[in-house]
Amino acid sequence: MPAKPTLESLAVSSFTQSRSASTRGRDSLAADLLSVTNS
Repeated sequence: MPAKPTLESLAVSSFTQSRSASTRGRDSLAADLLSVTNS
């Protein structure tokens, strides 16, 4: 394993982080819509 992270691994990790962040945003948005619909 290289000491310095490669450009590819950096891109993959940042892509994974942004994906999980957008997934959390979608989930919380869906939860908000559900709570509004149920009330």
